[in-house]
Amino acid sequence: MKNIYRFTLISAALLFYLNCVPEAPHSNPLDPYRANTAGTGIELFGQTLQKNEPHLPIDSCLVLISPGDIFRLSNPNGEFRVPNLQPGVYQLIFNRERFATDTFRINTDTLSQAQVHFYLNGLPSVQKFRIYSEFIDQWWPDPFYTVNFSLIAGDIDGTEDLIKKEVRIPELNISAEFAETSRPDSFFVQLTDRDLPNNDIFALIGKPVYVVLEDQSQAAANAGPFQLVRVIATSPDSLSPTGLESVAPQPIFTWKPYTANFDFTYEISVFVINTGIPILIHSVTGIPVEQNSYSYPDSLPSGKYFWTVGVRDEMGNLSRSKEAAFLVE
Repeated sequence: MKNIYRFTLISAALLFYLNCVPEAPHSNPLDPYRANTAGTGIELFGQTLQKNEPHLPIDSCLVLISPGDIFRLSNPNGEFRVPNLQPGVYQLIFNRERFATDTFRINTDTLSQAQVHFYLNGLPSVQKFRIYSEFIDQWWPDPFYTVNFSLIAGDIDGTEDLIKKEVRIPELNISAEFAETSRPDSFFVQLTDRDLPNNDIFALIGKPVYVVLEDQSQAAANAGPFQLVRVIATSPDSLSPTGLESVAPQPIFTWKPYTANFDFTYEISVFVINTGIPILIHSVTGIPVEQNSYSYPDSLPSGKYFWTVGVRDEMGNLSRSKEAAFLVE
């Protein structure tokens, strides 16, 4: 009987204590007893688009909303949505590969719905770059050397968005702007030995070379270092035909075997002389090193011609022979 009385007193005291304790907060979104706050915030709706017209949508763009550490990923239409965003000031951070990361601030205190159209700048990129030398032996004017820089560049906003395309050789204090070619994404720079210190093209071998791109939004891309590996200073020698020799309409071109301590292939070029102006009419590359002759594949009409033989290594460096003239009668 005493035990029953004692249990009743303890239970009564415990109930009185619990009724006096304030209810614990239910701010945890996983709390099943959290009050339903639906309808107290706004719906944030946005779309990520490319900067330049036609403003194509950007999918898979990561959107971070802070404070709150809310993440969204844009859909194939570039759209994202955040329902029930509580009133306040938020920072939106947009991040997508090949685009410049950017931020946007929004104040939702006085809005019932927030709609964001955000335009991201595509980053420039160096897709392919080559550097190679050429030695052109010739009768007149003097033989000459060149160093050639070939660039394929990209920008999601279009290559017309690129305002700077430079090759830089800091150790030689050289900077040159790439020129456009027939392809919108292809650019080219050529330096002669006169453009180099002391007219010495060999001074460029092994020097660090960099490519610098910048777009209209001042986003930049740098690539490098690259380097010139070799200058082939000895030209190959043609054997036949030469010296305005008369030949059949399908001539056979022969040259002396070329020796070098690097891998290379031969290439042949044939020109016709039209009113004193040479015009390239045929060329072939990748002739194996074991081969020292080449048969012209078609019949040449009567006229004055010349041909050249070149050696080219695996990096694209070239050395070309003097012109060998011949006649077809």
